[in-house]
Amino acid sequence: MPTSPDQRFERASTFASLEEIVEGAQRYAERVFADEDVAYAFVLAVSEAVTNAIEHGNAADPEKHVVAEFRAGEERVEARVTDQGDGFDPTVVDDPLEDAHLTRTHGRGLHIIHRAADAVHYEADGRRVRMVFSRDDA
Repeated sequence: MPTSPDQRFERASTFASLEEIVEGAQRYAERVFADEDVAYAFVLAVSEAVTNAIEHGNAADPEKHVVAEFRAGEERVEARVTDQGDGFDPTVVDDPLEDAHLTRTHGRGLHIIHRAADAVHYEADGRRVRMVFSRDDA
């Protein structure tokens, strides 16, 4: 996101903040995407990324903040979610589709994000996820 975001949320790591950010993402998606399926995928990915930032990155510590930023260009929309945790290595995350992990009740967030977005990039040593969505419908 080389220029300033169209929409920015910086909130404490609470589930009330999650709800507020997801509602903001939904309003934003309704404005920038003509295709409802793409808008839904955007909101789903943002929801999963913010949930991960709160639960895993910031360990639900309300003293730590999560930042969500959205920016629309002519051809794509980017969402960035950043936490204040220690970061992580996405290459060592279990694959939720492997037989040994199919019955787990958690651990699907990154998989969902990768399925929903056109591209996913990890930055800041795993403290930030940048998700890219095509605006073919624009």
